[in-house]
Amino acid sequence: MYSTSVKTLAGIALFGLFPAIALAAQPQGTWRGLIQQSNADVALQMTFVPNLVKVHFNEPLSCDVSAAFLKEDGATSVYRFRPSINGGRFCDGVLNRDLRFTSVSAKELDLIFDGPRSTWRGKLTPAPSP
Repeated sequence: MYSTSVKTLAGIALFGLFPAIALAAQPQGTWRGLIQQSNADVALQMTFVPNLVKVHFNEPLSCDVSAAFLKEDGATSVYRFRPSINGGRFCDGVLNRDLRFTSVSAKELDLIFDGPRSTWRGKLTPAPSP
């Protein structure tokens, strides 16, 4: 009886953690940072709204695209790129590719996605409030 009660309590405690873990993975608000691949760095800004992220790539890419929330994969949130908002070869090339975010802390996100020619990685931090 004791072991059954302990297992039940442990299960309830562990089950109570799952919603917090799932919610912690999805970012909110506006984030900024750099993405990098082999020998290129590009600044970007991402604004998260429910189930969507709006992405602005600075020069030399100079394009805007959004990505829709797809799923949680452990501690990682997965979004899928939609059609480009203002065109541009780079943004057109990420259509239907996955964008992955992992919260390192409340003030840092790691991101990774496959671009048209290579894999891009970056770190983002919350944008200062206006």
